[in-house]
Amino acid sequence: QKQAFERGLTSSSEVLCGEVAKDILRWLKSKDMLGFSHTILCGPGFNGGDGYAMALALWRMEGIKCQVVSVFPPGNNVLERMRQEVQEVGIDIVSLDAMEPTEIVIDAIFGINGRAIDRALLAALNSKVANAQIIAIDCPTGIGGVDVLFADYTLAVGAVHPWCVTGEKLGCIGELDLVYPFNVAPVSNVILNLDV
Repeated sequence: QKQAFERGLTSSSEVLCGEVAKDILRWLKSKDMLGFSHTILCGPGFNGGDGYAMALALWRMEGIKCQVVSVFPPGNNVLERMRQEVQEVGIDIVSLDAMEPTEIVIDAIFGINGRAIDRALLAALNSKVANAQIIAIDCPTGIGGVDVLFADYTLAVGAVHPWCVTGEKLGCIGELDLVYPFNVAPVSNVILNLDV
């Protein structure tokens, strides 16, 4: 809460999303992925919040204005506030139909809840990102359903979801890596134990 107050934020969720975004930015730098066009696909929950925070981090820390696609509208007031902040710094938020071609896509639609994605929406997403490298935050979108937005990289935040290490969806996660918000020391073999 102290950090939130010092940063002028009113929600610890915003602080957490901001820290996740910084870690993803460090990861992008380590992979030499900053000198490209970036698009962030945002969903309705806090995975989408990570996406909005990532757009702000790219702009404020690297001077990179990315394209933000609102795949679903924000699902709560915190996300709506984050979305407004992205717009206030001059970053355009567009619909999927208006998405321009891009080289790097950050999938921040659905995360560890594994929510299924509509097949028609997935087809539209795939047509837009066909020539891009896709980086999923937590899990590739749709991993809990039949159809999945395949990732080239999956960045697990703090812990690895079981879907990313077992089962029939292993082929959709690409290269798996971990990021640790607030510089928490890595714990070996961290796997979430979720009843999904």
